[in-house]
Amino acid sequence: WLRHGKVRPNMAGVAALTCTRASVNATTALFARAVAAHEGCAFEKVAISQNLDGLSVAAAGADDSRMILYFHGGGHWLLTADAYRRFLRRLSFTTQARVVAVAYRKAPKDPFPAGLDDALTAWNWARE
Repeated sequence: WLRHGKVRPNMAGVAALTCTRASVNATTALFARAVAAHEGCAFEKVAISQNLDGLSVAAAGADDSRMILYFHGGGHWLLTADAYRRFLRRLSFTTQARVVAVAYRKAPKDPFPAGLDDALTAWNWARE
């Protein structure tokens, strides 16, 4: 579709980044799931709000009354909470707390301040 001129030139970079992001996200999430699945930890999708999910991670023996709200890296446009499963597992084991990684919205699909709005929504959810 890029070759046929259906995308404006200034949008070609956005399309390329979107395609790159999709393959990187899929690959890292697949690898992270495979590694984390063998390390004795409970992973569960949680609904933070009607439009916002998170990944809850609890190591064996973790105190469910303690929670760490985690916002993954990736420059606010790359990767997902799934890509950080192994790290989240280690964080839960080390702190003996439940860790909730927020699946916040990212650019370019959802420009600023969408991710910030999601962070505030997750913070308020965690405080309840």
